[in-house]
Parts: sequence; C-alpha cells; structure tokens
Amino acid sequence: MRWSTVSLLVFAVVLSVWPAAAQTHLIAFTGKDTNAPDEFAFVAVNDIPNGTVIFFTNYDWDNVSGTFGTAGTEGTIMFTATALIPRGTVVQVQQDVPSTAGPYTVTGSGTATHVAGEPIWAAVSADPHYAFAASNSSNPLTTVTEIYAYMDTDPDDASATAKNPTTGTVASPNAVIVDFVGVQPVACDFNGNRSTATLADLTNPANFLVSASITLDLTSFSGGSLPVELSGFTVE
Repeated sequence: MRWSTVSLLVFAVVLSVWPAAAQTHLIAFTGKDTNAPDEFAFVAVNDIPNGTVIFFTNYDWDNVSGTFGTAGTEGTIMFTATALIPRGTVVQVQQDVPSTAGPYTVTGSGTATHVAGEPIWAAVSADPHYAFAASNSSNPLTTVTEIYAYMDTDPDDASATAKNPTTGTVASPNAVIVDFVGVQPVACDFNGNRSTATLADLTNPANFLVSASITLDLTSFSGGSLPVELSGFTVE
C-alpha cells in the first residue's frame, strides 16, 4: 500500500511538469517544392520570438568537423522573424527567381535574404534542407551552434552516416529529421492530421505527400500535442 501511495504522488508530479518541460524543439520542415518557383515550408514547434534568426542551407552537414561542406553550388538563406511566430504556425519561403540570389517571398511573419558570399539557393530534388543557428551571420556554415531540423531527399540514409546532426562535434539531439530513404521527390508536403500532430508524426516520411507538382499546404498546426516531449523531471 505504501508503494502505491508513492507511485501516485510521483505520477501527479509528472503531469504537473509535462507542459513546461517540452521547450526543446524550434521548427520542423513540412514540405518543399522544387518546381519553379522553388519553395519550402516549416512549422514552429515552439513559439519563435520576434527577431529570431534561422539559417537554411542545401549543403551537406559533416558531424565530424561540426561544419557544412562547401563543395558544389548550393545555397544558404537567412530567415529573420519579424514578429512572434506562435507554435503551430506554418511559414513558407519562396525563391521568386530561381536563377538569382533572391528575392524571396515569405508567407508568414519573417524575411529571407541570400547570405553574402554563398552561391544561390538551389532546392533541387535531391538536395538536403537544414535549418540551423550560427554564431556568425557572415559565415554561418562554419559557425554552427545548433541544428533545428533536417529534411533529406538524397537516396541515402542520413541516420546512418556522418550527415546525421544528432551526433558528432556539434550534436543537436533535438533536431527534427525527415529522411526520404531511397526516394528523390521533386516535391513533398505534410499530409497528416494537423490538429493532433505530434513530433513522431512530423518525423515520419509516410505522413508526407510526394508528387511531381504541389502547392504547399500552409494550414497551421493546432492542438496541445505539437509536439510534446518529457525530457526529464525531478522530485524534491
């Protein structure tokens, strides 16, 4: 009887800290479209404060060096929130003229600009998409502090390679990864239930629609379960 009483007490404590403990994720990719104009979309999985800067790149991550490789002609974009972006809001970034470094049209509260010194954005079918934070906005690829999300349409398994951002020199264990293993879609979009979406739903490629041409769904996600994660608790 004493064991049961203690168990119930601890369970009550767990419930009381659950909502406050889940502040570990920032965004997840919800789609991309590589049919001109190139575009991608992401969802805020926690409130994004006004002024928050998020970098997006097509370059491959190297978790041994803790930097992005710069081989090839990939692109890097700097997104800046211009107002509070509430959790569940979907934001779309579109490159109006694919052959130039911008301009970009942002659907949502933010602006997007080409990062000086980097090649133009190139959201082709097999390109990875990384969202990350950096300490130097002039040189973000080599000053990464955290990776928020990763969507890969290369025909390889990122979770089994050095491209996996959850391990390595700058480990980001809270990165939301969607890896389309063995598939190179030219477009994909979240096709699950947006009112009850969880982190597991957002990281499941089966919940993404793939087609040759698509208009990204910008319907906001809603509900208290996007996403909830209990990272730990203590009882004193």
